[in-house]
Amino acid sequence: MRSVAIASMLLLTLTLSAQELPDAATIAKQVQEAAKQRKSIEYVKELTGEVTLDGKPVSEVNASGRRIQVQSSVGKQTVAIQNPGKARIDLQLGGGSLLVSDGELTWTYRPSTRTYTRIAAAQTPDGVAANLAVLDVLGFFADSRTAKTTRQETITIDGTAFDCWVLTSSVKIPTQASMGGQLSDGVMTSWIDKKLLVEVQEEIAYTVTVPPAAGAEPVAYKSRILQVMHGLKVDQPVATALFAFAPPADAREQPVMSAGNRVDLTGKDAPSFRGVSLDGKAYSLDGLKGKAVLLDFWATWCGPCIRSMPTVEKLNEEYRAQGLVVLAVDVGETRETVEKFLKTKNLPYPVIMGDEAGIPAAYGISAFPTFVMIGTDGKVAAHQIGFNEPALTGIVLKAGLGK
Repeated sequence: MRSVAIASMLLLTLTLSAQELPDAATIAKQVQEAAKQRKSIEYVKELTGEVTLDGKPVSEVNASGRRIQVQSSVGKQTVAIQNPGKARIDLQLGGGSLLVSDGELTWTYRPSTRTYTRIAAAQTPDGVAANLAVLDVLGFFADSRTAKTTRQETITIDGTAFDCWVLTSSVKIPTQASMGGQLSDGVMTSWIDKKLLVEVQEEIAYTVTVPPAAGAEPVAYKSRILQVMHGLKVDQPVATALFAFAPPADAREQPVMSAGNRVDLTGKDAPSFRGVSLDGKAYSLDGLKGKAVLLDFWATWCGPCIRSMPTVEKLNEEYRAQGLVVLAVDVGETRETVEKFLKTKNLPYPVIMGDEAGIPAAYGISAFPTFVMIGTDGKVAAHQIGFNEPALTGIVLKAGLGK
């Protein structure tokens, strides 16, 4: 009888422990919100790899008669971010890439081709420079829909203990890693520090099954890639020089159109929308038919968004008599956050909670600020990502105003 009671208590304890774990989506949202509020962060992510056969590390893989060397050192990424909008992300992996943003302009340099791009600065929902930088090298392949919180664990990095939530998810391994064999069992594990809300360690584990030679029985290799964050500094001063970029003498600039896979709706019918402003007025594309409409997608934490506001206010003032309607569409924030911000910054045009109305999703918004100029014919006359004052000043001309 006593053994049954003990077993019941143990089961109850395990059940309660499982219930105490926050779900992965909640943790991911907390990480994102913490990134927006953080003053600065610096770190170096080092990537290492290991392949084992029957539990023992190997230095090469025999794949269909080919001997493929196993690299233990994969690469690293050096990151410095200062909110709002300043970043330096140096990726030393493959051909490598360097992203530098001073909050006004963002440069991306490719050492392998000695080319760089220069565009107006914009920010992602994580509060970092939006362009071609890869902040989470391994996480790029994860399936967030399968993420779950599995346990709590304390790990030590560089002599510092991190009390973490541990998340797992399935992961899609690139076919290039198959070495002509079959890939399976792809799992990503992430360690999120509870206090800092920073992912300090990440691991991808998977199996590669390849025949050592033609006609031979396949052999299963276990592969593991580990990404560890070193030298972590949070909310400490960052050297200003890190956010300046001077192109190498032999580098050439690429046209802006090749700066990344950004959605451009120019020339297309504007997606229909309907939203209610904070002061209770309803606005819809159908209701504004025949008018030029400027949609300003923004967020209170976005540095370039805030800097663009005086220019948007000036456009509103100068072209309102010609029928221009400016709508500020907030993305990803609560009504309380926006109302608190507007107590210190009174905008002379309507503010709509975009997520409540589904407007950002309809327009494919992924970086801030994004400006969409809709002409009187209902088509998108201009689509601009990032704040560039001369370009924004002239955006109404593309809708036929001011001529």
